[in-house]
Amino acid sequence: GTFIIMPNHLHGILIFHNPTQFPTVGATRWVAQNTRKATLQKGLLGSVLGQFKSAVTKRHWKMNDVSGVKIWQRGYYERIVRNERELNAIQWYVENNPIRWAEDRENLDALLARMVRR
Repeated sequence: GTFIIMPNHLHGILIFHNPTQFPTVGATRWVAQNTRKATLQKGLLGSVLGQFKSAVTKRHWKMNDVSGVKIWQRGYYERIVRNERELNAIQWYVENNPIRWAEDRENLDALLARMVRR
């Protein structure tokens, strides 16, 4: 679905075409077990995002000739989109997120600029 990559985070809509096959969402199963031996069930949101984060991390390490550098925060925010109205609103939010970057509290450049002007 719709996605945007921001300077320090990303937004995206993942579409699961057969949601009744995987009724559980989130990383609950893995986090609750809290062990490296834990396995995630194929197709669950936690598994998909874990694989995505792993692939991006490995590529980042290779492209920048570094290893072991943490680039992700733990976890993620999830929301189940239940109807077309919600989907449209979330798509609008994602697509317009860059316009609001100057006011984002995580935008340290903008924060520093405001502090210098005082």
